Amino acid sequence: MRYSLSLILFGIWVSMFAQTPFNKLYDFDGQYLQLHGEALAEIDGVFYAAGVAIEFFDTIEVNRNLSVTSFDAIGEPLNTIVWHNDIDNIQNTLINNNEYLLYKDHIYYAVETHGANKPCVIKVNKELSDLEQYVCIEDGKSLLLFPRTISEFPEDNMLLLLSNEQNKFEQIIARISLSDPSDWDIRDISVPGQLTIPAKAFKVPGESKLILTGLYIELINGQGQNPDNKIGIYFTTIDENMNVIDRKYQFNNINSVGQEIDGLINEKGEIVMTMKTFDRPHWDSTFQFKYRPAVVKFNPDLSVAWNKPFSRREYGDSTEQHVAIIETHAKDGYIITGFSNWENYGMIGRINLEGDSIWHYKVKSLYGENNNRLRDVIKTSDGNYLASGNRAVYTEDDSLSSFVQLWLIKFDENGQVVDVGTTATEEIIDSESGVTIYPNPASDIIYIK
Repeated sequence: MRYSLSLILFGIWVSMFAQTPFNKLYDFDGQYLQLHGEALAEIDGVFYAAGVAIEFFDTIEVNRNLSVTSFDAIGEPLNTIVWHNDIDNIQNTLINNNEYLLYKDHIYYAVETHGANKPCVIKVNKELSDLEQYVCIEDGKSLLLFPRTISEFPEDNMLLLLSNEQNKFEQIIARISLSDPSDWDIRDISVPGQLTIPAKAFKVPGESKLILTGLYIELINGQGQNPDNKIGIYFTTIDENMNVIDRKYQFNNINSVGQEIDGLINEKGEIVMTMKTFDRPHWDSTFQFKYRPAVVKFNPDLSVAWNKPFSRREYGDSTEQHVAIIETHAKDGYIITGFSNWENYGMIGRINLEGDSIWHYKVKSLYGENNNRLRDVIKTSDGNYLASGNRAVYTEDDSLSSFVQLWLIKFDENGQVVDVGTTATEEIIDSESGVTIYPNPASDIIYIK
C-alpha cells in the first residue's frame, strides 16, 4: 500500500488585498493537478478536508487518489497525505459519502473505489503522518459496492450502507469491527421486487436502532415507464444485530440519488432531509422529469411534519443539488450547501425550524466561468460555518497551474462570507414565476500556490 506525505511550505500570491482567513483556493504549490473537498471535519481546533486528488506525477488522469489535508484556525495548511489504492486505473472518491468516523484518535473514511469492485475504509491519525488502508470488503457476488454512509453502530463497530451495480439496486449493509479489520460481514436486507438506492443512516437517540433511508422504486410488470410505478423514500430500521425491525415508505415523487440527498437526526429523533422531488402528474403523462428541490421534516414515528420547496417553487428542467444540511449553532434552523451543475455556482442557504427560507445565496469564485461546487458544511468552534468544495478552471488567464482546486469558504449566521477572499455572493430570492437574482458587490481574490 502506498501513500505520500507532504509537509506544507507554500508561497502566497495576493491580488491587491492582504491575506484573509479561509475563503481560498488550494493546490499546494502545484502538488495537485486536481484537489477536491468532499468531506469536512473540525477536531480539536484543526480542520480536515478529504476528497479526490490527482497529483502532478500521476500521468494518467483517471488515477484519482484520495487526499486528507489539515488546516489551522485561519486556513493555513498544516499537512496533507494521499492514499494510493494498489489497484491500477482506480477512482477513489467520497463524492456520495461526505462523512467521517472519529474513533480513538483516528479518522476513518469509507471510500468509493471505482474499478476495484469493493469498498475500502482508510484510517489516518490526526497529525496526518500515518495513513493506512484499514480494510477492503466484498461479498463475492456484487460489483461496485459503493459506501453511502458510515456510522459507529453498534458500539466499537462501523456500519456501512452500500449500493451495488445498477441492475440489482439492493439494500446491502456491512458491519466492520473497529478493533479487528478481519472481523466483518455483509448482509442483504432487500425487499424482493424492490429497487433501492441507499443514501443515509441515522442513529436513533437513546435507542440501539439505526434508521436507513434512500430512494426506492417498485416497477409494475417490470416496466420503467408505468404511471403505477412507486418512486419514493424508504426507511428501514435495524437493530444491533443488523436485523430489520421496521419498514416505512413516504411519497411517490422523489428522484434523489447520490449527491442530491442529505439529512440529519436531532436529539428529539426528528429527521430533516434534503431531496429532489418531481412533478408526478407530468411524469405519469409524458414520462419526462420536471424537478423541484425540497426540505422535509419527519417526526420520530417517520410521519411527515412538513415538506417545503427550497430554491424554487415551480418544477423545472434544472435544479440545484443540495448535498449537505446541518443544524445551526442555536438549533433554531438549518444550514444547507450545494451547487448548480447548470449555472456553475456553489450555494449556501438557511431555513427556519418550519422549513421556510431565511436566505439563499449563490457563491462563486471570481475568475471567469468556472465550475464552482460546494459539497459539505460544518459548524465551526468560533460560531461560524465552513463549507468545502472545488473550483474547476476553464479560463486561460489564471495564475494557478492546477485544473481543480480545493475551495474553502467560511460564512456567518446571515450567510455573509467572513473576511472575503476568493468568493462573491449573489442573493437568490424565490418568486412564483421562477428565480430572481440580485447581485451583491464583488470582492478581491487570493490564490494559494
